[in-house]
Order: sequence, then C-alpha cells, then structure tokens
Amino acid sequence: MLLNIMLTNVGNRNPIFPEEFIPKDFVQDHLQKMKEFTTSQIGAIKTFIMFNRNSRRAQTHVSSLRRTASEFMRCYSISTIPQKYRVCQLNCKAKSLMEVQRTLNINDLALSVNDVNFFEDMSDAQRKEMLMEKVSKLSAKIRLGGQIMPILKSFKFDPNYGKPVENITRSMFVATIPFKIALLIEKQFKGPLLQLSKLYVGCGLDQHKINFEFLRNFGQSEKKFFRNVIKEFVQRKPNQIVFEKFYFITHFSVSVLAWLMSFYDECFVNDQGDIILRQYSSPNEIRLLEDVLDSERFDHIHCLVCPMDIHWTDFAVALIELNNFLFVSHIRTFAETL
Repeated sequence: MLLNIMLTNVGNRNPIFPEEFIPKDFVQDHLQKMKEFTTSQIGAIKTFIMFNRNSRRAQTHVSSLRRTASEFMRCYSISTIPQKYRVCQLNCKAKSLMEVQRTLNINDLALSVNDVNFFEDMSDAQRKEMLMEKVSKLSAKIRLGGQIMPILKSFKFDPNYGKPVENITRSMFVATIPFKIALLIEKQFKGPLLQLSKLYVGCGLDQHKINFEFLRNFGQSEKKFFRNVIKEFVQRKPNQIVFEKFYFITHFSVSVLAWLMSFYDECFVNDQGDIILRQYSSPNEIRLLEDVLDSERFDHIHCLVCPMDIHWTDFAVALIELNNFLFVSHIRTFAETL
C-alpha cells in the first residue's frame, strides 16, 4: 500500500528517494552484489549454451522460459530502466555475452555430413578446397580480443589430480568446429595438427628455446613440454617468456599459464597469436612451482588450481579467442601444403 502511494506521488519513471538520502556504503554493497549476480548469471548462461546447445529438449525449455519471461513483463508492465536512472553500467556483461556469441557463431559453421563422411575419399585438392572454405568463414568470425591478456584473479594453488577431461570442447577453452576440423585432419593424415602444419611451436625463455615435441599423445607431450618450461623458469627466472603458436586447451596448460602470468608485470598477445610475458617480478610463490616440479605425481596433475576458478573469467574468454585463432592458423597452414 505504501509503495503504491509513493509511486502515485513520484511516478514510475522517477526515483523514490533523492540520491543524497541513500548511504554510500549501501550503494557500494549493492553494486558489488549486482556484479556478483551478473557474473554468476553469465556463467550459468555459458554452461547451459555449451553443454545443451544440441539438445532439442533444452531448446524447447529455453523457448518456454522466454515466453514465460515475456508474459511476466507484459502482465506487470515491466520496462527497461531508463539510462539516466541506472546506478551503474555493467559493461562487462555485454562484453562477455558478445564474446560468447562469437564462439557460438563459430560453432554455427557446422561440418556437414558430407564433409565428415567423404573427407577420406576426397583428393588432396578437394580437401584443400573444403578446408580453405571453412578457414575463410572461420577467420571472418574470429578476432583476437586485444593485445592485453587478462590475468586470472583470485585463485590459489590447489592441485587437482586425475585424468584430463576426455572431451576437450567441454573444458570451454576452444570452440567446437575448429577442434573438430583438427580431429578430422589428424585422423586422415595420422599425425597431430601441431606437427602437420609445420609451424614452429615452442616456448622461449629469454634466449633459451624449448621445442614442443609430440610423443604418443597430446597429454603426454604437453606434460613433458611444461615440465621443461617450469624447470627452466625456476632456474633462470627469465625477464621474458614467449609461447609461440601453442594453444592452451586443457585445464593443466591453462593453469600453468595462469601461474606463470602471475610472476610478470606485462602479459599480452601479439598479432601472430604468441603469448608474451615480460618484466619478471619475483614473488615468493615460486617455491610452489618448485614443489610441483619435484612431485612424483606431476604426470597425474589435472589442474594446478580449482577448475571453477578458471571458468567464466575474462582470462578464459581471452584464451578461447586465442585458441580459435591458433587452430585456424594451423589448419590454414596445413591446407596450403596440400
């Protein structure tokens, strides 16, 4: 009743209380909760989209929710808050959702049944034509999100042990279609894309180079590569680290990158998709990496931090964009050799 009287007096387009009547600490707490809620909602949306995108039941459920929401807003005459009355602008929401949409647009470039079923029977010229067509379309959808690489905030050293996620696409660090095209190439030509493309893949620590060498499988190769990287990092404490053409698609590699970035003042991505870390700042946490290196369970580490500390962050979004770019670069370079 009181609210109805107030709305009658001030109207539903005007603030009920003058701004100076609202305590500043209340406003700050309110904004913090709004941002936490928004981040949680974005995470839920991403989870639903990635895990249920191809589910007819899920799509029906979404349609039902949209109708319910629209009906609720119509029934109670709910409209968008005018720009001038908004307490804050959550630009991160719009940006994050646009990043998700770009990844979804990539996934919309689905491989046809013919692409998959007849790839084995195609000539190299036909395969090249098909791959270059896909690459051209993917390139139009992919762009690097900017030179500055967002750092992973609020994470702690918390090694998780166990087998990696079998389906890499469920880790949220690469779009489905570039990854599936890579698998198609690897199956037909019996080799890893990182080798087939003949692009240099490795890590430079100042002037010291560590090449990525493919062993029996990607997981084993990745562990050996990062064991060498961490070992040299601990010993040399280089002023600069450069990861060249290496895509970070597993929880393990992503968590190692997050830890290495925490030791440097500058972290960015160049136009070729190389990650560059500069200006070593020597924090005390380096001993944690030394302990990991000496651990007999190193080969069984799934992630150096809690996986949920990585998901839904700007850091993860930037890696998805970067990995999409690198997959397309490797696919294009390989196709040009056919």
